[in-house]
Amino acid sequence: MNYLHQQNTKLIVFDLDGTIADTSGGILDAHKYTLSTMGRQVPTDRELYKLIGGNLLEIYINCFGFTDEGAREAVKIYRERYAVKGIHMASLYTGVADMLKELRKRGYLVGMATLKAEKFANIILSENSILKYFNAVCGMDLDDSLNKAELVRRCVYLCNSTEEKTILIGDSESDRKGAERADVRFLGVTYGYGFGEGINYEFETVNSVNELKRKIIW
Repeated sequence: MNYLHQQNTKLIVFDLDGTIADTSGGILDAHKYTLSTMGRQVPTDRELYKLIGGNLLEIYINCFGFTDEGAREAVKIYRERYAVKGIHMASLYTGVADMLKELRKRGYLVGMATLKAEKFANIILSENSILKYFNAVCGMDLDDSLNKAELVRRCVYLCNSTEEKTILIGDSESDRKGAERADVRFLGVTYGYGFGEGINYEFETVNSVNELKRKIIW
């Protein structure tokens, strides 16, 4: 009996950045462009890397010291740049497409909950030929008002599932907290941008897509 069957899982919700795809190149490019355009000092790649997967509005307020008005302008510039360049720089982690295909073949529902703008998430999934495997794609709204838990709950609703039969798979503390607040189970991945390999967490983790496949499918 596999991991999902043991837990009576019906819906698997994935994070996007650092879980399904490596989107770091486009994200860093958009941050650098935005900060430079607004006359701010541009941090190192290592510093920017730590911000991947977070809420953009909160990042520009809390990490870069913008006012709410300034942060909203920064997010606007960021997304304009990302739409032109960064969105096309995403690449799937090896094995992801086969994993999603197999999950659907076995009758599971597959969702996505991402803090990336929903239209961008759909384009990335479509360009990488995996949009067809998702029953629901839930991303950030135009007002940047949603959080991870709300996006997970929306996936549960759209897929006609329940919290008890849902698991969120993600690479960051934001994902873990979102799962906790949405009252769904959580499985962490350490090959993304947040969690590190070799660390003892209070939740289960896997270190590669292959390990993830073995855990949830076989």
